[in-house]
Amino acid sequence: MESGCAYQELASCKLELKQKAKDAADVALQLDMLWNHLAEDDIVLNNDGLPAKMESEITLRVAELETKLVQFMHLQEKMEQELEGCHTRSKLHLPLSHDVDQSYVGIVVSCTHA
Repeated sequence: MESGCAYQELASCKLELKQKAKDAADVALQLDMLWNHLAEDDIVLNNDGLPAKMESEITLRVAELETKLVQFMHLQEKMEQELEGCHTRSKLHLPLSHDVDQSYVGIVVSCTHA
């Protein structure tokens, strides 16, 4: 009787294994079809599964924003120095200088509207 139960269990496991093998083959076929479709459309994925072109566009945009940030920080430092100078002049009752560098004004406008 014990061998009968073991035989039924073995048969059940074999059937389950065949079904899982069939499911795995179906998924592998679908995956191959997906890869072929992507290749036909010239879509290359990176290791994260994102389109490689998208990754390079993001990298380029980040570099642009970093450049603008550096320019903005430089402008902020310069304006802080000018403000400090104006504050010092006002304490000493010296005439204030109105010669603001106009090249920095353009950077502020482009950074605030980006």
